Amino acid sequence: MSGSTKALARNRPRVYYDSGITVAVGRGPVDMHYGDVVRILDAVERSRCQGVTSLLAIMESIDVIRKRSTESYKYWSGSDKERKFIDMKASGSVTTLLNNVRAMERRRLLQIIKPRRRFSLSLMYAKLLEHAGHTAPGIPGRRCRYSGVGPYDLEHFALALDAGAEAICTTDAAFAHIAGNDDMFGRIKIQLAGDPLIDLLSKLDG
Repeated sequence: MSGSTKALARNRPRVYYDSGITVAVGRGPVDMHYGDVVRILDAVERSRCQGVTSLLAIMESIDVIRKRSTESYKYWSGSDKERKFIDMKASGSVTTLLNNVRAMERRRLLQIIKPRRRFSLSLMYAKLLEHAGHTAPGIPGRRCRYSGVGPYDLEHFALALDAGAEAICTTDAAFAHIAGNDDMFGRIKIQLAGDPLIDLLSKLDG
């Protein structure tokens, strides 16, 4: 890559992919968000933006994919042979994820960023309190559930801010509660996988 091309790449607006995006990339068509995520990735590729992600997003994705791959099989006999087969399938799913990420890196569709600064625990705790969610009612007689921004969500915002990203692409609707509503992270736009394209991604290059 020439010096001028590198400079151009550095000047491209950055878009951060959270773990919901990388999970869909890794799982493929079986993932419920896959079609929407492919649309977003295509928009980023055709726009003047650079897709970035983090080791946190990839590690989260590995955890999710392992669990979902394992849960997709039912125990029949509980034998060691059966268990090893399921473990092999789960490991294969993780390998597929990493191969897809590497392929995107090679095509310069994705860059894995390294954080340049650390956000303090006290700051992140304050942000959790600032954006506390709520108890979501469920079916009567069932357990209550929490709805809102989680600690890893804020870590993704911190990583996106550190990388200079202008937007976060995500499958998590809770992210939308922070956009425009936070003195530190609020400037970052949110592109939900199933929503219409934000202005940044609808401006095609050339």
